[in-house]
Amino acid sequence: MKSNYRFILTVLLLCVLNACGVTDSEDISIEIKVVDRYQNAIPGARVSLTSPEVNRTANSEGVAVFSDLDEGSYQIQISAIYFGDTSVTVAVETGSITRETVQLERTSVPLRIVVENTIGYAIEGATVDLNPGDLQRTTSSNGYARFDDLVAGFYTYDISVPGFLAVSDTITVEPDRSTFRRVTLRRVNPITPFPRVSAAAGVIGDRLFIAGGDVLSPYGINYYYSTSVLEIYEPASNTWETGASAPEYFAAGVAGVIDGKLYVVERERYNSPVRLHMYDPSIDLWTYGSSLPSSRRDFSGTVVDRKLYVVGGRDSRASENLDLVEMYDPDLDSWTTRASLPRPL
Repeated sequence: MKSNYRFILTVLLLCVLNACGVTDSEDISIEIKVVDRYQNAIPGARVSLTSPEVNRTANSEGVAVFSDLDEGSYQIQISAIYFGDTSVTVAVETGSITRETVQLERTSVPLRIVVENTIGYAIEGATVDLNPGDLQRTTSSNGYARFDDLVAGFYTYDISVPGFLAVSDTITVEPDRSTFRRVTLRRVNPITPFPRVSAAAGVIGDRLFIAGGDVLSPYGINYYYSTSVLEIYEPASNTWETGASAPEYFAAGVAGVIDGKLYVVERERYNSPVRLHMYDPSIDLWTYGSSLPSSRRDFSGTVVDRKLYVVGGRDSRASENLDLVEMYDPDLDSWTTRASLPRPL
């Protein structure tokens, strides 16, 4: 009998509590997710209840949560850097979590322009003019010019810096994302994009060919390493392009052009033959000719009547100068010894 009384009292108590609005249901919450037009989250957006005044910052997923709310409607303000403000009204019910996705549109957007030379190094101090707006920036040490708070639309930029050809172009600044542009400037009187010494050089047609050579190592001011790179200069367009690299690296001793081909007698290697490299620009291909019969270094040479001459130099130990003259015949792919110099050279 007593247990029945307890049950009846418990039921009556629960009825009284419910009548008074007391419940053990879940808290009332609002979850706001802030995104751009592509549904990308906007971390750091400011999300605010107007009454009561409560502020939240959207997390890395663009979400802000308000908990322990009363049943009813709430006005929520949302804002973010580079985006326009907006507001929404959210109605919540007892024991529920209300989720809303709010999309913001950009009102001001950033534009970044990085200025580089033809081998990818940043150009500091370049002037970047942007119109409309008559805006101007100077590139930093990493080549960047940044324009903030732009309105989406079409712009024209002009970039100039002493020693380089000026560049003008148009760019579209998107309404809902940062815009980036990489711009390459070419020198007014361009140097090779691959600086080196002891390279082979020859003019074929109206183009300059530079092959091989020694490159300054980043590991030491007096340390060089050889390369097989071939670069071709086009004077009509004032530009450089890359041809086929040689099969192996070399530094040039003598170079000349015969019948539209570049012939390079490499500088002596330690305990190795002095090779003859040949490049044919019509097929962009390197081949080998007969190696120089003698072993020597620091020699000179030139082309006379379709024959390549190698003159003088020093022996392989660099102990004495030589009076030796050798001639290469491309038709026979062979070397012959010619009359010696009047004195060692």
